[in-house]
Amino acid sequence: MHMVNSCYVIIDITEIVIMIIKGADFMDRKFSGLEELLKNRVFRNFANISAIPRASFEEKQISDYLYKWAVDHKLEVIQDKNNNIFIRKAASLGYENAPTVLLQAHMDMVCVKTADSNHDFSKDPINLVLDGDMLSSGGKTTLGADDGIGMAYALAVLEAEDLPHPALEVLFTTSEEEDMGGALNFDASLLKAKYLINLDHAVENELLSGSCGGTGVKLFWQHSVVDVPADYASFNISIRGLKGGHSGEDIHRGHGNANVLLGRFLTECRDSFPMLLSEIKGGTFRLAIPSYADVTLSLPSCYIGRLTQKAKNLEKIFAREYAATAPNLTITVSQTEQHKTALSPEDFDKITTAIMLSPNGISEMNGGVPGTVESSDNMGEIYLADGHTVFVYEVRASFVSTQEYLVRKISLLAELLGAKYETFSGYPGWAFNPKSPLRETAQRVFREKFSEDMVVTVLHAGLEVGCFISGKEDLDAISIGPNCWYFHSPSECTSVSSVCKTWEFLCALLAEGNGLPK
Repeated sequence: MHMVNSCYVIIDITEIVIMIIKGADFMDRKFSGLEELLKNRVFRNFANISAIPRASFEEKQISDYLYKWAVDHKLEVIQDKNNNIFIRKAASLGYENAPTVLLQAHMDMVCVKTADSNHDFSKDPINLVLDGDMLSSGGKTTLGADDGIGMAYALAVLEAEDLPHPALEVLFTTSEEEDMGGALNFDASLLKAKYLINLDHAVENELLSGSCGGTGVKLFWQHSVVDVPADYASFNISIRGLKGGHSGEDIHRGHGNANVLLGRFLTECRDSFPMLLSEIKGGTFRLAIPSYADVTLSLPSCYIGRLTQKAKNLEKIFAREYAATAPNLTITVSQTEQHKTALSPEDFDKITTAIMLSPNGISEMNGGVPGTVESSDNMGEIYLADGHTVFVYEVRASFVSTQEYLVRKISLLAELLGAKYETFSGYPGWAFNPKSPLRETAQRVFREKFSEDMVVTVLHAGLEVGCFISGKEDLDAISIGPNCWYFHSPSECTSVSSVCKTWEFLCALLAEGNGLPK
């Protein structure tokens, strides 16, 4: 999963009493220790999964385990060339005419450990530590609840003989954390399901109902070089103090883009005095909002005072604009050894034009889910390499059409500059469906069972659901999961009581299968 949930929840005695009153059977979620916890159907399966290495692109061992597990349980199973595992289970008694439901989770986990950890992700099992309601690795490695818990839910449903449910399809995919290759290359024609429950969300009371697609875009051109006049002095200019963040999930938070601010700075300076550009480096990765940008300029010594003053003035302006998110924003000017060469004035103009005209930030908001971004673009990197000037963007959108619109903007900019562009690492979106029987049923079941409403939300980041809907457009989907925190870090943990609560919800939702439209 690409979403990080950074809040921390503690269940106090008041909440426990409320749960008991609501009939949530909280005592089933209270365990004296790890040994007792692992007797629970879901956590036993999670422990078995956690004992098997499953780094992205190295899922063969866990894939083979799942295949054998399905065979041992006398279930129909397919292992494809990408090591995806696809399992079918017949409907329970009385649900033979209900529409088929697909449960889906990914096998791989992000493998991160502390500097002092000797853990070997290629062979060592994940250590499980229970501390009250929190299950973690003890803070040494990632836990792999993303998406091991989702896998455990699906296995627990498959092995259970006492749960009412429609005919089930279960899909475990590979390399979700890297390129979604498993999902993208799965043969969707195998699916009979009309409804999909993705098990890769991380907030128990949220009903995820959409995610964006995306693609990387590179704009580049071969630049020419000129000599720097002997009477010019060279200076490094650095923009620092911006917050950065995830190019999808944080694009609406007003963190500022250092590359954009650099473009404004260069334009102001270019219009005020002569100068040449020798180096430029802004941002580190297209999926991250740039928090810094650097440039090396050369100019006649008589204009040094103007350069310094321009930096001071713009620093004040930018700091005021971003006072809420970057109160310590700075623009520093420091003299460096004179550079002998620089880009031609024409190529310098191309850089400033490209920055100033590049789409960046929010393009459209989602009309179906107020407050949610529908499409955006992040100008994530600017750099010089191998005689070329390179801009790298990440375009995100819920609809293919709006994604194509933003890519087209960049392509027109390339035409204007006499540059080239290319797209790469694309993945499809999952558009919000305003009429979803599965979502409506899930909302009702959760409200009836726990006397609280689920929050319907859309994620402005990638999720595998889009890959399946692109191959089966009539698929009605939701994504659910328990409270988990600090994904992709050694601090990763999950709430035991929330895992149990979400299990109860999943079982209750499957039991409503006869009520879903065919």
